[in-house]
This record gives sequence, C-alpha cells and structure tokens, in this order.
Amino acid sequence: MAAVLTVATLLILPFHVASRSKEPSVGPKGGSLVVEVVILVDNNPAPQGGLMAAWGFSALVRVNRAQVLFDTGPDPHILRKNAESLGVNLSSVGLIVLSHEHGDHVGGLPYIFGLNPEVKFYVPWGFSRSLLESYRARGLTVLELKEPTELADGVMTTGSMYGPPYEQGLLVRGPKGWILLVGCAHPRIERMIERACNLTGNLYAVIGGFHLIGAGTDRLKRIVEAMKEVGVKEVYPLHCSGDEARSFIREHLPEAYRDGHVGSVIRWEGG
Repeated sequence: MAAVLTVATLLILPFHVASRSKEPSVGPKGGSLVVEVVILVDNNPAPQGGLMAAWGFSALVRVNRAQVLFDTGPDPHILRKNAESLGVNLSSVGLIVLSHEHGDHVGGLPYIFGLNPEVKFYVPWGFSRSLLESYRARGLTVLELKEPTELADGVMTTGSMYGPPYEQGLLVRGPKGWILLVGCAHPRIERMIERACNLTGNLYAVIGGFHLIGAGTDRLKRIVEAMKEVGVKEVYPLHCSGDEARSFIREHLPEAYRDGHVGSVIRWEGG
C-alpha cells in the first residue's frame, strides 16, 4: 500500500510569533525585494574547486542590505577561507542564528567573535548549557528562543523543536514566497516544513541539511509528497541529506530539485 501523507490536510495553526527588539527592516524600500543565500560551508564540494568542503553547514542570507548568518560550519579557518574566497565580508553581519548545538554548525563562531564581538546571536531553547555559559563568559550577547520569533521584518525562526537535539530553522520572506533554511533537520524535515507552513501560509523553497543518510524509500516518498502537498518550488538538499536522498528527490521532484554545494549562490528578486 502506498504511504499515506501525514500532512495532506495541512492546517494553518494559530502559532504565536514572538517579537524581539528587531534589527532594522530588511524589506524593500521603494524597490524590488532581493534575497540571496550564499553557501559558505558544506560537505558537497564546489565543481569549480577553490573552496574548502567540510562536514558542516553555514549560509549567509542577504535580504536587500541586511545580512544574517545561519550556522558557522565546523571550523573558524574554513569559514574565513571560504568567505574570503567568495568575496563575503562577515564583519557586517547583523545577527547570527544557530540551528543547533552540534560542532559542525557552531565551530566557526570564534572567527565571527573576532570580527564583531558585539554581534547578537540566537540559539534554540534547550541549547547546550555549557556552550551558552562559555559564550556569555566572553561577554557575548546570546538570546535563547523557545517560540517562533520575528527577528526582523520578513525574518523569523521556527521556534525550538526537539530532535534530539533541540533545533530551529530560519524563515525568510522572499519575492516568490517564504524560504526555509535548516541546519540538520533533526526534528525531521517534514515536521519543520509543516511548522514553516503553519507560520507563514506558504513555502517556496527549502535549503539545508535534511538528515536523510540511511533513510528508507518509504520515508523519502513521504518527504517528497509533503513537499508537493505544500507547493514547494525549489529544494536544495545539502550537508547531511546524503547522496541517495539527493538522487531520490532529483528523480521524484525534478521540477523543484536544485543541486547545491559550498559556494552556491541562490538569488531571488522581485517586487
């Protein structure tokens, strides 16, 4: 019997979205909205070479003139080297969002601290106590988020979700719809997609690690069906998604599948 899609009748639930003291607006001001995602760290190598591929994930999100760093990869040297090679200046990053506590996502932080010790960064509720204490002992501003939280106009978190470990995704409003970035999707990518749709009402693209290495065919089918059901138009399986899952999504969702790797630059522009 074919697998039954658990999110086939997705309901838009009344999530309360908390609002922090927001960063300056990142929405369009008299012009078109431009969203760009630059993959700074990923274990899928760049075809053209010249960048360091490493097990981990980091993406810089540009929304018009604002910059948000989502995860930092496993090592400050790798983050610095790839950023420099790509012509990215991370000293102007306004905020950092960490998906979860694993070293391949937070290991590059010392490079950012050296550039801008005043930068704010946001972690999911349930984040490692020892890591939090070590960051705060350095005088860093760390904010722990439990609920979905608006960080700037058109930028919010999914709220903390249990995997384990606790993890949050980043949602960015683009010109064609909302974009979901995930680090490892330990809470399951289908649950994070469902949460994103409940918060925003639509989902145009999904980018990041889907945690699907070793996943069986039935699970992969459910994930593809979930993406189809909510109308995802672009899918970028990176990091821990795994080659088999990437191939499966390419075959069964060819109109939405996109190759991605360290150095990928994904851009949307519109009114």
